[in-house]
Amino acid sequence: MSLFKKKELIDAQRKILDNFFEIKGDVASFDLNYKSIYDLVDENFKSKKLPIIHGNFYEEIKHYTSLLPSKYKIQININIEDLHGYSLENMQEIFADNKNLFLIRKHQMNKNNVISSLIMLLLGSFFFVIYSIGIKFGWEQIFNEFIYIACWVFYWEAVSIIFMEIFGEERKLKKFVKRIAKLNITSIKQESK
Repeated sequence: MSLFKKKELIDAQRKILDNFFEIKGDVASFDLNYKSIYDLVDENFKSKKLPIIHGNFYEEIKHYTSLLPSKYKIQININIEDLHGYSLENMQEIFADNKNLFLIRKHQMNKNNVISSLIMLLLGSFFFVIYSIGIKFGWEQIFNEFIYIACWVFYWEAVSIIFMEIFGEERKLKKFVKRIAKLNITSIKQESK
């Protein structure tokens, strides 16, 4: 591909992105507008202090940021029409603490995945020992092959969990968090007063 065509491609890409995002340098920003704080938080969860943000909110953000090339940092402007008694300071605290809660949950999931993969490795090793005994004592070939396949299925699943779910997801999460340059929260009602 010639340099001229590459520049044309970059210019065309930038023109399309400008239709959807505000781009300044290496930062792309977009607005998310909500009528009520309850569009973001779970009304069913009652806590002593802070509400929990809906999981689909994070999925929305991931979806919108995935539309941008990875070279851009992301600035998200969250505009909420009615805060229902929460202040903007409360909202900053809600988002910060929910992010930490999400990271705690992610850490626990990784811990559970490590335990699962260790159990699968042990089961795979157990089947491998049985397979080795079967070879030594001349068990029927079909039965022994079944045990051999079971052994490798457990090994395969353990390695998949380790590399795909633990390391792969962790890397994606870190990359996603690094891309978020700024999160602005505003109340449309408060601004109009």
